[in-house]
Amino acid sequence: MILDNTSDSIILYSKEFKVLALNSTAKILYKRVTGGNLGVGSDMRTSINPKNVDTFYQFTSKALNGEKTIMEYYNDGNSEARWLNYTVLPVYNDNDKSLIGIMWIIKDIHTEKMLELKLREDEMKFRSLFEEAPVPIIIVDETAKIVDANKETSFLFGYAPTELIGQSLNILIPERFNKSHDSHYAGYMKHPRPYKMGVGRLIPALLKNGQEITVEVSLNSFTSFDKKYATAIIQDVSKRIEHEQAVEEHFKQLRDIASFQSHEVRHPLANILGLTKFINEEKSYDELSFRYLEMEANNLDNVIRKTMEIIYKKNL
Repeated sequence: MILDNTSDSIILYSKEFKVLALNSTAKILYKRVTGGNLGVGSDMRTSINPKNVDTFYQFTSKALNGEKTIMEYYNDGNSEARWLNYTVLPVYNDNDKSLIGIMWIIKDIHTEKMLELKLREDEMKFRSLFEEAPVPIIIVDETAKIVDANKETSFLFGYAPTELIGQSLNILIPERFNKSHDSHYAGYMKHPRPYKMGVGRLIPALLKNGQEITVEVSLNSFTSFDKKYATAIIQDVSKRIEHEQAVEEHFKQLRDIASFQSHEVRHPLANILGLTKFINEEKSYDELSFRYLEMEANNLDNVIRKTMEIIYKKNL
């Protein structure tokens, strides 16, 4: 039978709803979806799932009026629910152009449709995470062109996402670093590997108003439709760097003071210890020893006072 030369299910029925012809694929699909049998002479009106009766009559009416209908439909059958693609059209006699019947060409698209829906669901989840992320995220293609940016990006850089999409990534890099950044990015895309936040990947960045800041970037690559992309998660660390530098300077000043005052304190302290040892050993006490002891004690007191003055002046 010529109708069996296709993988699509084909059913031809008259305007009286009697099946005139069908192929083996249609019989198998009908059995799979409804659990019943369909053959030549069957009445289509009694063979249709009650849930789909309105759709059946709508398609048939259009075909009787000479219209062709194409539609994807989720057929919730008695036996198995499946996504099907329907093409319904009138069939005419070549000689007198009289109507022979209505032909249904049914393509089983369940696997492809479920994959499409899964991809759409995954895309929606990704879009939700992408847009609601509390940090700026930029997606860049292999040529360093920005293909997407979330709304947090605008809060950091001052550009609306629509202003960034289609632009080179260099729009966010100070001009003096563009050439070296291009080289590093090209190397990364040739041999992509994850860069995690907090591992020293600090990059100078340029805001829309011309201000430069320091950002930390986490990079991950992915492939979509044979094209490579990189996802950059960005965090402004300018204040953190300033704080770290201030803390480092603070510690440096403390180390310098400690080193200097250590020497200054040891000298009078050594003299005091020497005098007290002399007094203990000689078991004697004279006015000269007392004066020396008092002088060195005053020297030690002056050193401590100066140290405190330096600390207060430097606000340490």
